Amino acid sequence: MQGFETKGAYSRWLSENVKIPAGQFRKSDINYTFTLPIAEQGVEPYASWYKLPDDALIAPLQYSREYQYHRDRRRDQRLLENNGLYLFP
Repeated sequence: MQGFETKGAYSRWLSENVKIPAGQFRKSDINYTFTLPIAEQGVEPYASWYKLPDDALIAPLQYSREYQYHRDRRRDQRLLENNGLYLFP
């Protein structure tokens, strides 16, 4: 993480700069198992990625502020629970 002020900045950089061919993404067993079903349901960006030609470049590492929010919220909840406080019943 040298050169980045935060983990979030590093994550954003990875999501903007790491690219792989769509065909390589689709042929990976783990992606085939977990992303194909949601791609078939029309969930983006996976639905679009499965329609691209094999040599089209995609950015498979998606940085999400929503994910960051939920991750931080779970962390905060654990900290409170460790001190006997509960956010959610």
